[in-house]
Amino acid sequence: MTLRIPKRTILSLAALLLLSACGVKTIYNNLDWVLEGMVDDYIDLTDTQEEDVDKRIAQLLKWHKETQLAEYVNDLKEIKTFTAKGIDDESAEIIFAKFLERWTAMKTKVAPEMAALFLTLNEKQIKALFIRLEEENKEIDEEYKETTEEEKNIEGGERLLENFSDWLGPLSEEQKELLISWPPRFQSTHENRLVFREKWQLALKQVLDDDIPTEEKRTRLIALTEKPEDYQSEQYKAQLVHNSKQVKALILAFGPTVTNEQKTYLAERLDYFIRNFEELIEETRQN
Repeated sequence: MTLRIPKRTILSLAALLLLSACGVKTIYNNLDWVLEGMVDDYIDLTDTQEEDVDKRIAQLLKWHKETQLAEYVNDLKEIKTFTAKGIDDESAEIIFAKFLERWTAMKTKVAPEMAALFLTLNEKQIKALFIRLEEENKEIDEEYKETTEEEKNIEGGERLLENFSDWLGPLSEEQKELLISWPPRFQSTHENRLVFREKWQLALKQVLDDDIPTEEKRTRLIALTEKPEDYQSEQYKAQLVHNSKQVKALILAFGPTVTNEQKTYLAERLDYFIRNFEELIEETRQN
Protein backbone atom coordinates (compact mmCIF):
# COMPACT_ATOMS: atom_id res chain seq x y z
CA MET A 1 0.00 0.00 0.00
CA THR A 2 2.96 2.28 0.23
CA LEU A 3 5.25 3.70 -2.38
CA ARG A 4 8.47 2.76 -0.65
CA ILE A 5 10.73 1.01 -3.12
CA PRO A 6 11.69 -1.78 -3.30
CA LYS A 7 10.50 -3.30 -0.05
CA ARG A 8 6.76 -2.81 0.05
CA THR A 9 5.26 -2.45 -3.39
CA ILE A 10 3.89 -5.06 -5.72
CA LEU A 11 5.98 -3.51 -8.46
CA SER A 12 9.14 -4.34 -6.54
CA LEU A 13 8.40 -8.03 -6.89
CA ALA A 14 9.20 -7.84 -10.60
CA ALA A 15 12.62 -6.48 -9.68
CA LEU A 16 12.97 -9.18 -7.03
CA LEU A 17 12.37 -11.86 -9.62
CA LEU A 18 14.95 -10.37 -11.93
CA LEU A 19 17.61 -9.55 -9.35
CA SER A 20 17.33 -12.15 -6.63
CA ALA A 21 19.92 -14.87 -6.34
CA CYS A 22 17.29 -17.16 -4.79
CA GLY A 23 15.31 -19.76 -6.72
CA VAL A 24 13.14 -17.87 -9.19
CA LYS A 25 10.47 -20.53 -9.45
CA THR A 26 10.26 -20.89 -5.69
CA ILE A 27 9.74 -17.16 -5.29
CA TYR A 28 7.26 -16.94 -8.14
CA ASN A 29 5.16 -19.87 -7.02
CA ASN A 30 4.81 -18.28 -3.58
CA LEU A 31 3.93 -14.77 -4.75
CA ASP A 32 0.31 -15.15 -3.68
CA TRP A 33 1.48 -15.64 -0.09
CA VAL A 34 3.92 -12.71 -0.35
CA LEU A 35 1.28 -10.35 -1.74
CA GLU A 36 -1.26 -11.35 0.88
CA GLY A 37 1.33 -10.65 3.56
CA MET A 38 1.99 -7.21 2.12
CA VAL A 39 -1.68 -6.32 2.38
CA ASP A 40 -1.85 -7.71 5.91
CA ASP A 41 1.03 -5.41 6.89
CA TYR A 42 -1.28 -2.44 6.49
CA ILE A 43 -4.89 -3.59 6.78
CA ASP A 44 -6.67 -6.01 9.09
CA LEU A 45 -9.06 -7.56 6.56
CA THR A 46 -12.42 -9.13 7.22
CA ASP A 47 -13.03 -12.68 6.00
CA THR A 48 -15.00 -11.36 3.04
CA GLN A 49 -12.23 -8.93 2.12
CA GLU A 50 -9.61 -11.67 2.41
CA GLU A 51 -11.54 -13.85 -0.02
CA ASP A 52 -11.84 -10.93 -2.43
CA VAL A 53 -8.13 -10.09 -2.16
CA ASP A 54 -7.20 -13.74 -2.72
CA LYS A 55 -9.26 -13.81 -5.92
CA ARG A 56 -7.77 -10.55 -7.17
CA ILE A 57 -4.24 -11.72 -6.46
CA ALA A 58 -4.92 -14.97 -8.30
CA GLN A 59 -6.17 -13.03 -11.32
CA LEU A 60 -3.20 -10.67 -11.17
CA LEU A 61 -0.73 -13.55 -11.11
CA LYS A 62 -2.59 -15.30 -13.93
CA TRP A 63 -2.24 -12.14 -16.04
CA HIS A 64 1.42 -11.86 -15.13
CA LYS A 65 2.19 -15.46 -16.03
CA GLU A 66 0.29 -15.29 -19.32
CA THR A 67 1.61 -11.92 -20.52
CA GLN A 68 4.66 -10.67 -18.63
CA LEU A 69 6.93 -13.69 -18.31
CA ALA A 70 7.36 -13.92 -22.07
CA GLU A 71 8.31 -10.24 -22.08
CA TYR A 72 10.90 -10.92 -19.37
CA VAL A 73 12.39 -13.71 -21.47
CA ASN A 74 12.63 -11.51 -24.56
CA ASP A 75 14.12 -8.64 -22.55
CA LEU A 76 16.72 -10.83 -20.89
CA LYS A 77 17.76 -12.37 -24.20
CA GLU A 78 18.27 -8.90 -25.64
CA ILE A 79 20.19 -7.80 -22.54
CA LYS A 80 22.36 -10.90 -22.92
CA THR A 81 23.20 -9.82 -26.47
CA PHE A 82 24.03 -6.30 -25.31
CA THR A 83 26.27 -7.46 -22.48
CA ALA A 84 28.14 -9.90 -24.71
CA LYS A 85 29.10 -7.02 -27.01
CA GLY A 86 29.63 -4.54 -24.19
CA ILE A 87 27.09 -2.01 -22.92
CA ASP A 88 27.20 1.35 -24.68
CA ASP A 89 25.12 4.49 -24.28
CA GLU A 90 22.40 3.33 -26.68
CA SER A 91 22.00 -0.17 -25.24
CA ALA A 92 21.95 1.22 -21.69
CA GLU A 93 19.04 3.47 -22.67
CA ILE A 94 17.20 0.51 -24.18
CA ILE A 95 17.66 -1.55 -21.02
CA PHE A 96 16.42 1.28 -18.82
CA ALA A 97 13.41 1.73 -21.11
CA LYS A 98 12.54 -1.95 -20.83
CA PHE A 99 12.49 -1.84 -17.03
CA LEU A 100 10.29 1.26 -17.18
CA GLU A 101 7.93 -0.45 -19.61
CA ARG A 102 7.49 -3.48 -17.34
CA TRP A 103 7.05 -1.18 -14.34
CA THR A 104 4.34 0.81 -16.13
CA ALA A 105 2.49 -2.30 -17.23
CA MET A 106 2.41 -3.56 -13.66
CA LYS A 107 1.14 -0.25 -12.30
CA THR A 108 -1.62 -0.13 -14.88
CA LYS A 109 -2.76 -3.64 -13.99
CA VAL A 110 -2.48 -3.26 -10.23
CA ALA A 111 -4.18 0.14 -9.95
CA PRO A 112 -7.81 -1.05 -10.43
CA GLU A 113 -7.24 -3.89 -7.96
CA MET A 114 -5.93 -1.53 -5.30
CA ALA A 115 -8.82 0.83 -5.93
CA ALA A 116 -11.30 -2.00 -5.49
CA LEU A 117 -9.76 -2.93 -2.15
CA PHE A 118 -9.72 0.67 -0.92
CA LEU A 119 -13.43 0.99 -1.74
CA THR A 120 -14.26 -1.85 0.67
CA LEU A 121 -12.50 -0.32 3.68
CA ASN A 122 -14.54 0.86 6.63
CA GLU A 123 -13.71 3.87 8.82
CA LYS A 124 -11.83 1.80 11.37
CA GLN A 125 -9.66 0.20 8.70
CA ILE A 126 -8.94 3.53 7.02
CA LYS A 127 -7.90 5.06 10.33
CA ALA A 128 -5.61 2.13 11.11
CA LEU A 129 -4.09 2.28 7.63
CA PHE A 130 -3.01 5.89 7.97
CA ILE A 131 -1.69 5.35 11.48
CA ARG A 132 0.48 2.58 10.03
CA LEU A 133 1.65 4.75 7.15
CA GLU A 134 2.52 7.59 9.52
CA GLU A 135 4.50 5.19 11.70
CA GLU A 136 6.38 3.95 8.67
CA ASN A 137 7.21 7.50 7.58
CA LYS A 138 8.72 8.12 11.02
CA GLU A 139 10.66 4.86 10.87
CA ILE A 140 12.13 5.81 7.49
CA ASP A 141 13.09 9.26 8.73
CA GLU A 142 14.62 7.99 11.97
CA GLU A 143 16.60 5.28 10.18
CA TYR A 144 18.00 7.85 7.76
CA LYS A 145 18.99 10.29 10.49
CA GLU A 146 20.69 7.61 12.56
CA THR A 147 23.47 7.17 9.96
CA THR A 148 26.13 9.68 8.91
CA GLU A 149 26.87 10.56 5.28
CA GLU A 150 30.05 8.53 5.48
CA GLU A 151 28.12 5.51 6.73
CA LYS A 152 25.56 5.93 3.94
CA ASN A 153 28.32 6.01 1.33
CA ILE A 154 29.97 2.94 2.82
CA GLU A 155 26.67 1.06 2.85
CA GLY A 156 25.98 2.17 -0.71
CA GLY A 157 29.37 0.90 -1.82
CA GLU A 158 28.80 -2.43 -0.11
CA ARG A 159 25.45 -2.82 -1.88
CA LEU A 160 27.07 -2.11 -5.24
CA LEU A 161 29.81 -4.64 -4.54
CA GLU A 162 27.24 -7.27 -3.61
CA ASN A 163 25.00 -6.59 -6.61
CA PHE A 164 27.80 -6.54 -9.17
CA SER A 165 29.48 -9.65 -7.77
CA ASP A 166 26.13 -11.47 -7.85
CA TRP A 167 26.02 -10.98 -11.60
CA LEU A 168 29.72 -11.04 -12.52
CA GLY A 169 31.38 -13.26 -9.95
CA PRO A 170 34.64 -12.24 -8.22
CA LEU A 171 35.58 -8.59 -8.80
CA SER A 172 39.05 -7.15 -9.39
CA GLU A 173 40.54 -4.56 -7.06
CA GLU A 174 40.08 -1.95 -9.79
CA GLN A 175 36.39 -2.79 -10.04
CA LYS A 176 35.95 -2.73 -6.27
CA GLU A 177 37.56 0.69 -6.03
CA LEU A 178 35.33 2.04 -8.79
CA LEU A 179 32.16 0.78 -7.11
CA ILE A 180 33.14 2.00 -3.65
CA SER A 181 33.92 5.45 -5.05
CA TRP A 182 30.52 5.88 -6.74
CA PRO A 183 27.90 6.46 -3.97
CA PRO A 184 28.89 10.13 -3.30
CA ARG A 185 27.82 10.90 -6.87
CA PHE A 186 24.19 10.17 -5.98
CA GLN A 187 22.03 12.95 -4.58
CA SER A 188 20.11 12.27 -1.38
CA THR A 189 16.38 12.10 -2.09
CA HIS A 190 15.36 11.43 1.50
CA GLU A 191 13.65 14.71 2.36
CA ASN A 192 11.87 15.05 -0.97
CA ARG A 193 10.87 11.39 -0.97
CA LEU A 194 9.34 11.77 2.47
CA VAL A 195 7.42 14.86 1.37
CA PHE A 196 6.24 12.94 -1.68
CA ARG A 197 5.04 10.02 0.42
CA GLU A 198 3.15 12.34 2.75
CA LYS A 199 1.52 14.26 -0.13
CA TRP A 200 0.48 11.05 -1.83
CA GLN A 201 -0.89 9.58 1.38
CA LEU A 202 -2.81 12.79 2.12
CA ALA A 203 -4.33 12.67 -1.37
CA LEU A 204 -5.35 9.06 -0.75
CA LYS A 205 -6.95 9.98 2.56
CA GLN A 206 -8.87 12.84 0.98
CA VAL A 207 -10.27 10.57 -1.72
CA LEU A 208 -11.29 7.93 0.81
CA ASP A 209 -12.90 10.55 3.06
CA ASP A 210 -14.71 12.44 0.28
CA ASP A 211 -18.45 11.87 -0.04
CA ILE A 212 -18.51 11.38 -3.81
CA PRO A 213 -20.06 8.80 -6.18
CA THR A 214 -18.34 5.43 -6.12
CA GLU A 215 -17.23 5.53 -9.76
CA GLU A 216 -15.64 8.94 -9.32
CA LYS A 217 -13.86 7.70 -6.23
CA ARG A 218 -12.67 4.61 -8.09
CA THR A 219 -11.31 6.73 -10.95
CA ARG A 220 -9.38 8.97 -8.56
CA LEU A 221 -7.99 5.97 -6.66
CA ILE A 222 -6.76 4.37 -9.88
CA ALA A 223 -5.07 7.63 -10.89
CA LEU A 224 -3.26 7.76 -7.55
CA THR A 225 -1.60 4.41 -8.22
CA GLU A 226 -0.99 4.88 -11.93
CA LYS A 227 0.51 8.35 -11.65
CA PRO A 228 2.12 8.81 -8.24
CA GLU A 229 4.71 11.05 -9.90
CA ASP A 230 2.03 13.77 -9.97
CA TYR A 231 2.81 14.26 -6.27
CA GLN A 232 6.56 14.53 -6.71
CA SER A 233 8.14 17.97 -6.50
CA GLU A 234 10.17 19.23 -9.45
CA GLN A 235 13.27 19.06 -7.27
CA TYR A 236 12.59 15.44 -6.41
CA LYS A 237 12.06 14.57 -10.09
CA ALA A 238 15.34 16.28 -10.96
CA GLN A 239 17.12 14.27 -8.26
CA LEU A 240 15.68 11.02 -9.60
CA VAL A 241 16.81 11.92 -13.11
CA HIS A 242 20.28 12.79 -11.84
CA ASN A 243 20.60 9.51 -9.93
CA SER A 244 19.35 7.53 -12.90
CA LYS A 245 22.06 9.14 -15.03
CA GLN A 246 24.63 8.20 -12.40
CA VAL A 247 23.55 4.55 -12.55
CA LYS A 248 23.93 4.63 -16.30
CA ALA A 249 27.31 6.38 -16.01
CA LEU A 250 28.50 3.70 -13.59
CA ILE A 251 27.51 0.92 -15.95
CA LEU A 252 29.34 2.60 -18.82
CA ALA A 253 32.42 3.27 -16.67
CA PHE A 254 32.43 -0.30 -15.38
CA GLY A 255 31.99 -1.89 -18.82
CA PRO A 256 35.63 -1.69 -20.01
CA THR A 257 36.82 -3.45 -16.86
CA VAL A 258 34.70 -6.57 -17.38
CA THR A 259 36.78 -9.66 -18.17
CA ASN A 260 35.85 -12.53 -20.50
CA GLU A 261 35.40 -14.75 -17.45
CA GLN A 262 32.94 -12.26 -15.98
CA LYS A 263 31.06 -12.04 -19.28
CA THR A 264 30.70 -15.82 -19.24
CA TYR A 265 29.50 -15.74 -15.63
CA LEU A 266 26.95 -13.04 -16.49
CA ALA A 267 25.70 -14.97 -19.52
CA GLU A 268 25.18 -18.05 -17.35
CA ARG A 269 23.26 -15.99 -14.76
CA LEU A 270 21.02 -14.53 -17.47
CA ASP A 271 20.48 -18.01 -18.94
CA TYR A 272 19.43 -19.21 -15.50
CA PHE A 273 16.65 -16.61 -15.30
CA ILE A 274 15.63 -17.12 -18.92
CA ARG A 275 15.39 -20.88 -18.39
CA ASN A 276 13.34 -20.52 -15.22
CA PHE A 277 10.92 -18.06 -16.79
CA GLU A 278 10.51 -20.31 -19.81
CA GLU A 279 9.77 -23.27 -17.53
CA LEU A 280 7.17 -21.20 -15.67
CA ILE A 281 5.57 -20.27 -18.99
CA GLU A 282 5.41 -23.92 -20.01
CA GLU A 283 3.94 -24.95 -16.66
CA THR A 284 1.26 -22.27 -17.09
CA ARG A 285 0.36 -23.59 -20.54
CA GLN A 286 0.00 -27.13 -19.21
CA ASN A 287 -2.28 -26.15 -16.30
